[in-house]
Amino acid sequence: MAISYLCIDDEEPAPLNALLDRLRRQSGNLEILLERPLAFDSEVDRIERSPVDGIILDLRLDEVPLASGDRIGYRAGSLAQELRTRMTEGRLRPFPIVLWSIDSKLRESYWNDETTHDLFDKIYYKSQVVKSANLVAVELEALAKGFQEIGALVQAKKSLVSILGLSNAEAASLDPRIGEPMRESRRTPVHEYSRYIKKELIDNPGPLVSDELLAARLGISREDSEDWLPLCKLLAEFSAYKGPFCQAWKRWWWFRIESWWDSFSNRPDHFAKPLRQRELIACGDLVAL
Repeated sequence: MAISYLCIDDEEPAPLNALLDRLRRQSGNLEILLERPLAFDSEVDRIERSPVDGIILDLRLDEVPLASGDRIGYRAGSLAQELRTRMTEGRLRPFPIVLWSIDSKLRESYWNDETTHDLFDKIYYKSQVVKSANLVAVELEALAKGFQEIGALVQAKKSLVSILGLSNAEAASLDPRIGEPMRESRRTPVHEYSRYIKKELIDNPGPLVSDELLAARLGISREDSEDWLPLCKLLAEFSAYKGPFCQAWKRWWWFRIESWWDSFSNRPDHFAKPLRQRELIACGDLVAL
């Protein structure tokens, strides 16, 4: 099933479509429609009527005049805030809001204004699309699918633990502070679940760890060790994160890996220091050597 994004940008369409074509070519499932911005109320109405799975906004929507000669009187942050408010009120279906712009504008107008940072699910420099179109396309798909997955589970009144793919018993292995914002609110909107999962759990190491951190804790070189990929295949059977956004952001449940490690009687005592590869091998048949 295709994933559709609406891209709203006031720059000339030819170079923008060249950028978007890079993304479209990377995935047979990604559709992106480019539109110039409308006046604020008209823009919100257009988005409400559009059956899209996500929005891509240029940071500065107020630089190029409309055909009438008038200028748009708002920027991406103002539009994103209105969309998030309507999502919270249930007047607008939940979907990811992505910000993109040229490098200088993000440095000058975005990074210094922290008030809008939680409104966007991902920020891209347009130069990233040129250099890493495949990665950006995979992430855009994962963001849209993640929102859809979270939305269905929230509607079914599932807890954060269930949304993450954990059992209630496994939740006892997590820091009890994880998920506090959801427990304190009677009705948490989908985009707040999304923000929490992506920014607090996936982007920040804690119960979930990246390939890089996993390798560092195990003391294995991802580039030089022949055992890295077989080990990942083994660990994936029981410790891979399979919740929202996993298609683009590969993570591991560290408490499951610790439990697995503790099951070996001849293991080193703990992960206080990086494990040498020979210590892994010494535990016996951990990977197919």
